[in-house]
Amino acid sequence: MQLGTLSLGGVLAASATAYAGTALPGPGQDGTPHGDPRLRTGAARTPAVTSKAAVAQSYNGWPVGTPASVIGVQSYYVTDTSIALPVRSGDVAWVLMYVAARFNAEVEKLRPGQDWGYDYRVDVNNRKWWSCHASGTAVDFNAVLHPNGAKGTFTSLQVKRIRNILADCQGVVYWGGDFSGVPDEMHFEINVPPGDPRLPALVAQIRGVVPPPPHPPVITHPTRVISLRAGVNQRFVTADLRSALPLIADRAVVGGSEQFEVVTIDAGHVALRARANNRFVCAEHAGASALIANRDRVGRWETFTIVSNPDRTVSLQSAVNGRFVTAEYRGAGALIANRTAVGSWEKFTITG
Repeated sequence: MQLGTLSLGGVLAASATAYAGTALPGPGQDGTPHGDPRLRTGAARTPAVTSKAAVAQSYNGWPVGTPASVIGVQSYYVTDTSIALPVRSGDVAWVLMYVAARFNAEVEKLRPGQDWGYDYRVDVNNRKWWSCHASGTAVDFNAVLHPNGAKGTFTSLQVKRIRNILADCQGVVYWGGDFSGVPDEMHFEINVPPGDPRLPALVAQIRGVVPPPPHPPVITHPTRVISLRAGVNQRFVTADLRSALPLIADRAVVGGSEQFEVVTIDAGHVALRARANNRFVCAEHAGASALIANRDRVGRWETFTIVSNPDRTVSLQSAVNGRFVTAEYRGAGALIANRTAVGSWEKFTITG
């Protein structure tokens, strides 16, 4: 069995062994239903495909094959879980494991035994098509909670968070909840064919390929101690130790957990050290997950620029992905650096 080799720097990690092509336990009945407008007329294939030569394609244009190693499938752990998903290595793995990490962090915790990737089979809703699972380009999350054919299995807030993830994937990922026929809300798949430039472009963003700070970080003494009040709800940002949760703007008054030291790194770049635990605020998983004060040292994930706005508010821009920190869902959600422009959710007032 081959060892997983792709390193995703915190977004995913290779498992001890790659998936070797045996059947996954209880795969969900997913797949694009008959009549879905995304089906391309040239994508139909006869289900009878032999091993070795991966010549047939799933309906998204990717070659299928068995054993899994024929098409480069390897298993990767979802960040912050013990759950490994077998998916196509390379750019596909970067994207699908990014989606998995964000789903687990922002939408719903992944349940062991309910999450799948590669599975060599045809589409269960239209058997003349190969499933995207057969090409290693699809994943299922919490299949028991979100079975094939069921609609409305997520709350409205969860759907909003799924929409945010899809928007950040810029059309590269399609959600089964949007299928035109039978819904499949557990299901996420690659929505571009091999060679589409949008796939590597998205991976470059996920990996945080942005210019680094001009000089290596040099930590100096704090320039000041501040608190941040979110403009969208007028609540203070807190790093509450009681639950070790990500930063959220939900406090009416300032206490120790709502105070942060502004630490100068170089011209234009700062780090924020939470007084609650003396740790630096981090744009976790290169900005893919919420901000949390859990780092002892400063790197790119812990580096920010304080941007002044015309209305005397400020915005925080993450160095790792160039995106602005937002008080998600009008402050009801954790802070996360995933916005390309400043609106009311991305504005803060500094006090102290």
